[in-house]
Amino acid sequence: MSSEAVSSLTVLLGCIKTQKDCPQAQKQALVALAHLCMENGEACERLEEKGGLMSILHLAVFTKHLEVQQAALYTLSCAAQINRACQSKLCIPQVFAFLQSKLSDQHSLPEVKRTAAFLANCLASNNREGQRLARERQCMVTMIQLFLSSLPLTYATNTSGQSQLDGPQDQAFELWTAVTNGLAACVNNPQNEENQYLCSGTFAPVVKLLTDGCISQAVRPICYYLGMVISSNKRTQKRWMLAGGLQALMTVLQRMVEQAQDDPTSMPLAVQVAVTLDSCVANNARGLQLIHQLKAVPLMVQLLSLNLQDSQLQLQVLLTILHLTEMNKDIQQQLVSAGGLSVVLHSMARNQSAEYNKAATYLLKTCVHLDEMSVCSLLIEEEIMSRRAAAAEQNKNPDYSKCPGCSRQLHHPQLDSRTYNRVVHSSPHTCPMHKAILDMETDYIRRVKAKRNAD
Repeated sequence: MSSEAVSSLTVLLGCIKTQKDCPQAQKQALVALAHLCMENGEACERLEEKGGLMSILHLAVFTKHLEVQQAALYTLSCAAQINRACQSKLCIPQVFAFLQSKLSDQHSLPEVKRTAAFLANCLASNNREGQRLARERQCMVTMIQLFLSSLPLTYATNTSGQSQLDGPQDQAFELWTAVTNGLAACVNNPQNEENQYLCSGTFAPVVKLLTDGCISQAVRPICYYLGMVISSNKRTQKRWMLAGGLQALMTVLQRMVEQAQDDPTSMPLAVQVAVTLDSCVANNARGLQLIHQLKAVPLMVQLLSLNLQDSQLQLQVLLTILHLTEMNKDIQQQLVSAGGLSVVLHSMARNQSAEYNKAATYLLKTCVHLDEMSVCSLLIEEEIMSRRAAAAEQNKNPDYSKCPGCSRQLHHPQLDSRTYNRVVHSSPHTCPMHKAILDMETDYIRRVKAKRNAD
């Protein structure tokens, strides 16, 4: 840490301690200190070594100035977020009891509650002790109450017919988002099954919100929250399904896919909803049956068929389809019936990523036994198109009029089943289509012989 940064830290701490009669100066010093901690991780260590962390906590608890309290909570959040030692230092019952009191106080400003929720988030993130204290000190219960009481149930509509936040709701929505993220930190990373089940009590109102149509800004935090609460937990998966959660997510996914056809900016949200559906039924046979009944995979195929410019989004959709199909034969059949294999093959041509093609190839191998002829014809078609493009590049006007396959009766009447393949293979006039068919046939025979030898 540079001497200049150390000097700045000392001056800011001195200002916070001495400017008790000037809340504006204290607030400015706290905000500057928070920025210093975010930019320089070593500043957090020096802050803790100098006793500044406890001084700021004391100020947050006892100051009568709400703007100073908010700034102090924000500074503590930044330190806990950046530095593990600061996080551990603040993970004490008294801090969580204080946060619970601020979150439950009806007279607390929304900004103070939002910052308190942010500090709870930072203390619980990747910290099992923080998760435990948040539950035992009733901090989670209070956040759940705030989550439910501030759900964005209403929305305004702009001239384009799209939902949007209106002015008076902005602060309430920001508080709800902060509380949602705080609860997500309390239940996962690391996974905490007890906390997950505690949050599952929110499912019924969330299902109603999704079904009735919520603002698009609320979909992303809800999906993140659901993914954290339901992931790898059979009890919460069951409770979400019983509440009608899969149907609610399907309603949102249908709406997002329809919007994505006209508005590409809706695609990331549609992909996130699809990924959330996957996490809700992971390794759950009953959940996969419901996914089949709801015809979720054909809808995801429709999403994959759109021109997704972002290769990572395309990969997320493909992996979601793969996860849902590889363990369920009925969903595999549904994928084939929806023309999914053709969509996957064509998407491989658009996406040159090795990771994407590897996943797509695995998906095709998983489903090829259901419709082998269809897959073969599609592969032949792809090969023909590829060879035609290559031939056109080499020769702008290729002459295939003497192709032994196309003009067999005219130029090669002597061909029979024994000589056909040899002539087609050796002729310089063979067209791309018959070359592709011959190569596919040769490869098929080779694989059949190898299988017989192995048996």
